[in-house]
Amino acid sequence: MARDRETWFKKRTYHHQEFADIGRLVEMKQRQGLKISVCLPTLNTAGTVGEILRVFRGELMERRPLIDQLCIIDSRSRSAYACRRSTRPRRLARFCGYFAAS
Repeated sequence: MARDRETWFKKRTYHHQEFADIGRLVEMKQRQGLKISVCLPTLNTAGTVGEILRVFRGELMERRPLIDQLCIIDSRSRSAYACRRSTRPRRLARFCGYFAAS
């Protein structure tokens, strides 16, 4: 059992540098016909979520089409309204916000 667990983790553990070449990732995604969705759970993040979303949308959706969908899931935080205002989603749902690549 412990050996199975070690094997599982070894196959699924990565270093962030393996994903540093965004152009290569986009090329691999397109070649395989894949779509990438990112779900970002939040709780009281009104002060920081806007900048995170700006980078995700600007760099990984518009400049380089790596992310196809970006969902912001608010956990009924006190900052939910601020999250809604800071994200300016194209579609707004109960979970807070949703962006789809154009």
